[in-house]
Amino acid sequence: MLIRRRMFVFCFSFFVSSLIFSSLSQSAKLVSAAFFACALAVSAILLRRCSADGDKRKNSPFRCLTEKNKIRIFAVFFSSLLLASLFSAFTFFRMYGIPERSVTDDEQISASVVSRIWSSSGSGGYKVRFRPADGGKTISALAVIPDESLEPGDVFTSHAAVHPLSDAPLPGGERYLQSLGLSLYIEVSDGVKLTGERNSPEAALSSVRSSLSAKIRTYIGKDAGALCAALLTGDRSALPDKVSLDFSSLGISHLLAISGLHMTVLFGAASALIRRTRLGRRSREIIPIVLALMYAAITGFSSSVMRAAFMLIITRTASLIGRRTDTATVLGEAAFLICIFDPCSVFDIGFVLSVLSVLALTLFENPAEHILKSRTKIAKVLLFIPKNMLMTLAVSAMTLPVTCLEFQYISLAAPLANTLFIPLVTLLMYLLVPFSMLLPFPSAASIFGKLCSALASAVLSLSSSFASLPGITVSSRYPFFFPLSLLLVIVLAALAVSKRKKIPALLLAFCLCAISASVAVSEIIRSDTVSIRTLSDGKNDIVAVEDESRLMLIDSSSGYFSFASDCIDEEYDRRFSEIGMYVFTHYHSRCVPLMKRLTSNYRIGEILVPEPMNEEERTLCDAMVRSAEKNGVSLRTFSDAVSFSDVSLSLGARCWIPDSSEAVFSFTVSACEKNAVYLSSSFFKASPAFCALTDAGNADLCIFGSHGPKYKETFALPRNFSPKRTVFLGSSADFFPAGRAVGISDSGGLLLTSEHIETWKKD
Repeated sequence: MLIRRRMFVFCFSFFVSSLIFSSLSQSAKLVSAAFFACALAVSAILLRRCSADGDKRKNSPFRCLTEKNKIRIFAVFFSSLLLASLFSAFTFFRMYGIPERSVTDDEQISASVVSRIWSSSGSGGYKVRFRPADGGKTISALAVIPDESLEPGDVFTSHAAVHPLSDAPLPGGERYLQSLGLSLYIEVSDGVKLTGERNSPEAALSSVRSSLSAKIRTYIGKDAGALCAALLTGDRSALPDKVSLDFSSLGISHLLAISGLHMTVLFGAASALIRRTRLGRRSREIIPIVLALMYAAITGFSSSVMRAAFMLIITRTASLIGRRTDTATVLGEAAFLICIFDPCSVFDIGFVLSVLSVLALTLFENPAEHILKSRTKIAKVLLFIPKNMLMTLAVSAMTLPVTCLEFQYISLAAPLANTLFIPLVTLLMYLLVPFSMLLPFPSAASIFGKLCSALASAVLSLSSSFASLPGITVSSRYPFFFPLSLLLVIVLAALAVSKRKKIPALLLAFCLCAISASVAVSEIIRSDTVSIRTLSDGKNDIVAVEDESRLMLIDSSSGYFSFASDCIDEEYDRRFSEIGMYVFTHYHSRCVPLMKRLTSNYRIGEILVPEPMNEEERTLCDAMVRSAEKNGVSLRTFSDAVSFSDVSLSLGARCWIPDSSEAVFSFTVSACEKNAVYLSSSFFKASPAFCALTDAGNADLCIFGSHGPKYKETFALPRNFSPKRTVFLGSSADFFPAGRAVGISDSGGLLLTSEHIETWKKD
């Protein structure tokens, strides 16, 4: 039993508690440490007083353990929790407590580039190291630099504003930036001045990885080569976002991250070659360790890579010194070492999922063999598919609480997709190993390159076809989903290690029924309402309309992807598996790049744009159509009302006022026999918008938007203006001194700065 393996208990308890403590405040960590210290002291006292007769109590749930061993297990458990709480408090105070004092509005900095995090047409995000002006230790930070193309190892100086990490643009979320070990956010408004190149190890390894990835793409092809480069080197910079989205929807995104599968293939092939040599036993054990470290270095020392590398190193080292190992204990030791050497790995969702997946495979390997046991070879081959599906279900269940919190949806296609794609990707990896060795020989490399290209293209085609099927993902936003999923994990673990299966099996059935009931009741309740949410950053607005678990986003902004992605991450990632309809209220020069990034990063059912009014808008519309079609998304224009399930949307007149390039517009959302009217800023200066104001006067909800031309003067709402509810977005209320009183006192209106939710019940 795992409970008897004290090293596993210590290491895995440290890993899990480190995950929990990473989200707690500094004071909470210290209070927890004091509590665990007291518990450890009590365990020590009991252990000292405990008799060592070794008698077993028949009625004990841990009857296989002596009383003394039970107390030892608890002592080990509390000591791991104490160490984790103190280590987390000390580490993250050094990272996030001290750097906060270094925040400045303008500072001359000198920094060296460690790696590139993302790049776009307008700017790039880099991981840099710099020393604050007031001295102190070197700090790792995110630097956003406009119109620059820096490489790892570059050293630059610039004037920059230093902000807390929470203020940074978050392409992957704050947790992702924390997983990179970043403490601050540096905003460079002007250009940078290169002062030299540093021959750092990071620069050398990045150069090797980039060169190898470029050669792979040259021999294999564009998209297929990008997939092969991601599988072999971990370089996903050239991989289309659509591919990552498809793999995520199918629940096979772990195949794109260098982990145990890739290590198994690569070093299985390496071990087979080593065994054919005349090397001694020590050399055959040491060479794979050296190769694992070299491969981890080339792929960037990611946490999931290091987990697999540490497990290989521990296993080989134990074999070298003649010690026996088990997978669960080795996994716990690897997770412990990674948390010690790289504390920020607890923020890496890939690392967490990797550890939990291997644990699930370890726990359920023997039960799966027992359930699907067979004596004949033919039957074993036939049982390959159900066995793999069963193991995938176990992995999905074990990782369910994490995916529920992080992604807010689960893939129903994961068991079947993993059964299909894991053998294909494994075969592709076996082809990539000799292909990479033959790169210095162009003729031979081109032959293997064609084989790799054909198989990689088949993988991409199949993933795209399966990902486009409806209903392959389900949202995990329902009430009680997370606590029930957490209980499900506990029950499954008990079912795997317990000799008495009856009670865990009954609890498992209860969890599954409770989760299904929660989903069903939530869907019934939600299908009976229509929700309207207004989101604003003070200059741009988005109105989200939800009907029968479908989402429509109405974008009233200047086409900034950062604003759109923040709103979508709040609505889409946390509540929905797909954006049913995305509506642009007007045209802007940024709409084209916004379209490209939206269709690449998110799953969108349909995109609507207004009918073009002039040649400039027609040009933008054509470019948006081409961008949408390239990513397989339908785009159409509209002029009258459009329907979205039981919701109707009508766009009012658009016009322009002098000295402004921003359009003045309005739109109306109708559902449940109610109306919500949105009015962009400066509507009162444009005569067509007065018609919309008249409609809004008797609306159930009137939204004064913050987007559009800047307000030039204050405006008093007419006396007959009496909507049931009035919402002011951003700073719009500042220009309605009389209207503010009318809206609040007579109409029950609200004064908001960012968000408002309105729910209408269907008859």
